[in-house]
Amino acid sequence: MCQLTPINCIPRKSPAPVKFLTNHYLLSLLILMIALPALKARAQDFFPEQKDYAVRVSADFERPGKDLENYKAAVVYSTGFLKFFDDFTLGINMAYREFAPKAQMIVQQIDAGHQSVSTYSNYSTFLFYLSGVYNYPFTERVTLFGGLNAGLGYNTSGINYRDDNSDVYLGGDTKQAYFAPKLGAGFALNNNVSIDIHACYNIFMQSGNLNNIPASGNTAVLPSGYSSISTGIGMVFKF
Repeated sequence: MCQLTPINCIPRKSPAPVKFLTNHYLLSLLILMIALPALKARAQDFFPEQKDYAVRVSADFERPGKDLENYKAAVVYSTGFLKFFDDFTLGINMAYREFAPKAQMIVQQIDAGHQSVSTYSNYSTFLFYLSGVYNYPFTERVTLFGGLNAGLGYNTSGINYRDDNSDVYLGGDTKQAYFAPKLGAGFALNNNVSIDIHACYNIFMQSGNLNNIPASGNTAVLPSGYSSISTGIGMVFKF
């Protein structure tokens, strides 16, 4: 019996069964470790690896070279249809890029009393190209690759040049030849979906030169070729 105060009559709670909970946690963890590989194997059986074709989408950040130094860097969007071989991947692709001018209007001083004004439009290009890469399996999920893009581009751009004696529009639609060596690495997320990071050195050679130079010769004519460097990320869906 309790002889002191009522508070002494309150029974103490038993300590929590720490050992039991620890053992229960370890048992659950063991079951989970055994079950996950089985579930993964069943998922891989349900979605077997595809090795023939794929669709790829990507977004790149492209910085123009010095031949287009009056234009800002831009985001390039592309999509392609891929065919897999043993160690090679071939593709048919299309892309769109649009460089905005750093300054839409450039004023140049000709002499003490005269100046010229060049007004730039955006420099946009649709690309249609073939791609080929050699794949080197680095680990089970990581693949290194290197290859080449080659195709044709259709460019729209323009410069309006004005001075005291001239008012000339330099621009329109032109065709471009396109080449780009590239390197990258792919990371398999599962059997049929992967992401890749890549870098390209792009070379454009423009066949429709903008060579209608006014008599003063003071103008910023777009070059017959330019280069750029692009880096980006892509996602590949096999089917």
